[in-house]
This record gives sequence, structure tokens and C-alpha cells, in this order.
Amino acid sequence: MPNDSSDVSAEKSKSFNLLFLTLSLIILDAVEVLERKVSVSILLFEISSSIRFSNSETSTSVSFELDKFKCDKSQRKTFRKRYNFKEDDKVIIGIGLYIERKGIVDFVELAKRLKDYKFIWFGYSPLSAATKEVREAVNTKLDNLTFAGYVEQEKIIEAMNGLDLYIFPTFEETEGIPIIEACACKTKALIRDIPIFEDWLEDGVNVYKAKDIDEFEKKIVKIVNNELPDLTEEAYKVAEERDIKIIGKKLKEVYESVLEEN
Repeated sequence: MPNDSSDVSAEKSKSFNLLFLTLSLIILDAVEVLERKVSVSILLFEISSSIRFSNSETSTSVSFELDKFKCDKSQRKTFRKRYNFKEDDKVIIGIGLYIERKGIVDFVELAKRLKDYKFIWFGYSPLSAATKEVREAVNTKLDNLTFAGYVEQEKIIEAMNGLDLYIFPTFEETEGIPIIEACACKTKALIRDIPIFEDWLEDGVNVYKAKDIDEFEKKIVKIVNNELPDLTEEAYKVAEERDIKIIGKKLKEVYESVLEEN
């Protein structure tokens, strides 16, 4: 017999988690029926992040739809025409909201240092909510710097296929969907060396990493001038492992095992 309300709360929590598990299974089955016509990767990630697997050590990765991200270098011309870049321009892109942890301040500083290269940032959020440093960065006027704002996913794919280098100077991520998308498009990538990337992205194996802005600057020059090996084929394997088809199956197996345990 319960001696306080904690047992009742525990049972409610358990029931709530089981409800989420059941819901996620329904979603996964629906995705298969609909042939994945809608993306549910973010929803699945939120569900899995909300549940404590007290009896399981299994972990899963956030997923994305690999079929949408294709390596299609014919888009290079379209991308460059859209943003008035020349064929021989060295184009570097970044993606993210106007928030400091995304590394946008360093991105602008790199544009100042590397004036022979073209820098373009995709993404938008109200500057009224940004720090002083971010506002100053976004308001920077440089001939080689463009803020494209928010664009549809198709335009991001086009950019991934039309650039020379994608850089991800983020300071903190839950995992980092843009780098997975870059891997899927076989795009050369340089990311910040932070703990979240340690176990699945290896410096010099499937991506290149930089610890600070000085290292970013040096490696950008080497990568765009082909002074470092092309890692895009190995990077593509990373994207394959995170396809929603594969992650969905893993999540389903984990959720079913938890349901059986309870």
C-alpha cells in the first residue's frame, strides 16, 4: 500500500511515458504506410528525448530524410546565378539562426579575414532578441558577405551542391542536422571541434575540424584550394546511417522492447 503520493506520481509518469511510446510506434507505422511523404524526424527526436529509458542503455540518433538530399553538382550553376557568384568564386556557407552559439560572429570575422572568398549565411531570427555582438555581426557590410535570410529546404540543397565549403562554427548542438545534410550532399565540411561531434565525426576521416577561429581560417584556405584530401565519400556514410528509414527502425525496436519490459 502506498505510503505517500510519490508512488502515485511514479505510476502516472510511467503511464505517460508508455503513452508516448505507443504514439511513436503509431507514427512510425504511419510513415511506412504513407511512404514517408511527410518528415517526422524532429517529432521522433522530441519524443525519444522526452522518455527516460530506465531499463535500457540503447541510444538513438536524430534522423533526417536522405532521399531529399542528393549530390547533384548540376545545381552549382543555378546556385551561383541566384546569388551572383562567378564560377571561379570560392563560396563558403553557414546555416543557422542569428544566435551567438551558432558561431555567426566567428563566421563574419572569417569573412573579414578572407576577403578573396565569398561568404553567405542562410537562416534568420529577429535581431531584437540577439546579443549586441550578433547584431553588429549581421549588420556588417562587406563585399564578400551575404545574409540570405530564411530560404526553403530546396534552396539549402541547391547551396550545398553549389558551394566550395560548408562550415559549421557552432559552439553547442543537440546533434547538428545541417552537417548531416552536408554529408548527404557530399559537400566538403569544416566544423567546430566540440564534444557532441566526438563519437561520430572524425577529423581528417569524414570531416575536418577546427578548435578556434585561427584554425578555421587556416583549414578553410587548405580545403578550398584542395590541399587536403576530399573526405566526402566517407561523410556520405555518416548520412546513410542517419536516414530516417534506419533510425526509425532502431527507435521502433527500442520502444517495443521498453513496452515489453513494462
